[in-house]
Amino acid sequence: MWKDSESNIDYIDFEYIADLVNEIVLDDNLLPASIGVYGDWGSGKSSIMSISQESLKKIDENILIINFNAWLFEDYGDAKNTVINCILDQIELRIKDEASLKTKFQNLRRSINLVDITMSLIKNSSTIISSIINPLNIVELVNNTSPDIVGTIDQIKDSYEKITSHESLRNDIAKFRDEFGQLIEDSKITRVVIYVDEMDRCLPDTILEIFEAMRLFLFNGRVAFVFGADERQISYAIRQKYTDSIFETEHKINIGKEYLEKIIQYPIRIPTMTAPETE
Repeated sequence: MWKDSESNIDYIDFEYIADLVNEIVLDDNLLPASIGVYGDWGSGKSSIMSISQESLKKIDENILIINFNAWLFEDYGDAKNTVINCILDQIELRIKDEASLKTKFQNLRRSINLVDITMSLIKNSSTIISSIINPLNIVELVNNTSPDIVGTIDQIKDSYEKITSHESLRNDIAKFRDEFGQLIEDSKITRVVIYVDEMDRCLPDTILEIFEAMRLFLFNGRVAFVFGADERQISYAIRQKYTDSIFETEHKINIGKEYLEKIIQYPIRIPTMTAPETE
């Protein structure tokens, strides 16, 4: 029995696949980009991504390479926030000696915190509203309080609705994307490449959260995500999440396949090895 771990030595002449990944990563005209390295379990996805990284380091030492094992972090809270903070932590570590970027990075952290808070407020809006004003006591509250207090309550409600509006959330997300792109532009980092492995071992919710995190970074800046996964497993997991979707039930559309084709811009499939190659 052999150890199930990746290798950065190309034993089976798959280096051309790693070169194809790097060709996309190094082309500014194609960035930001999402790349899928697809193959069956044990087909060499992790090794190809390792070879890709070793090659990129030799080409440009200013590339920031980030590794994220999706399965390893699955049981440690919100996968989306884990991915986002993992990326930001690595960027902060890389630019720590660039004093001029410290304020810009702090603003970036503040922007993502606003997005996180707003999304949490929207998700828990009914609970929060009921905790501020108990609907059972609203008549008594209005009858037995001064107009000033009632006005204050109205202001709280208005402020809350403004903060949790979808327009506010869109503005926060747009601000984060702009600041992220500008920070990379102003730093010595030539591009950021995030390798996400073991996604096909994760639960459907985790997979979708990782894709949501990715979308935050794919609108501005020199960024590439490289996913190593069994395409069929990811597609199946997404279908399980949207099993009652009208597209599945009425239109007979494979929502998993369609979703994956939209989210992954450049699918690269590892060919099945021949018997001599396997041996």
